[in-house]
Amino acid sequence: MAAGLPAGSRLDILTKDRFAPIEIPLWASRSGHSAPQMRKVGVWPFGYMVFSLVISAA
Repeated sequence: MAAGLPAGSRLDILTKDRFAPIEIPLWASRSGHSAPQMRKVGVWPFGYMVFSLVISAA
């Protein structure tokens, strides 16, 4: 997902996946990226979550 991005880049992930609040922070932690900030946009059934994180050098 973040393979081609330079270190220090901001990555925004938009999703409706109900498991994303668990999976995305876990992926970021294991990959060495910053802890993602999550915000909800819109309301059900058209709402989604946005995760913003900073890509690490690793």
